[in-house]
Amino acid sequence: MQLQELINQTDLDLTADQVKAFFLGVLCAEKPMPFNKVMEEIFEEVPEARTALEPELRKLWDEQSRNLKKALSEMFQPEEDVRSFLELAKNQLDYFLTAMSLSGTNTENCDDEDLAELIDELEDTVADMDDYLADEEPTDDEGEEFKELLLDTWKEFVATKL
Repeated sequence: MQLQELINQTDLDLTADQVKAFFLGVLCAEKPMPFNKVMEEIFEEVPEARTALEPELRKLWDEQSRNLKKALSEMFQPEEDVRSFLELAKNQLDYFLTAMSLSGTNTENCDDEDLAELIDELEDTVADMDDYLADEEPTDDEGEEFKELLLDTWKEFVATKL
């Protein structure tokens, strides 16, 4: 059964894409949380869902751990229109950055200055995308600019994970 189908059978208020982004954020932290701690974070509000989902989440965690660069490069999937892409990407990036921060890696306490700069750029991009998405009449050109900025910054980030 697909991960999203399993999640839908529980009260967990996350999508499969959000879980994937959260895992990637943890795995990209300077000192990643162990899997068990990640499970505690995810199931803090709905501990009863852990039994049903943990085996499948463990498989996803192991796969992402083994193929981190590939998983990172595939985090943002193309959407039919730019607004849908930006909504999904903003959401995923928000979970990614939250997970990094929960693992102790953020702009204030990051040992790697280049990584701190990239995190700051990604955080700014989330804020800008949020403003764009809240706009009553956003233009597609502006959306395409945000998309390009995000993908360029993301590509730069992924390159640090070689």
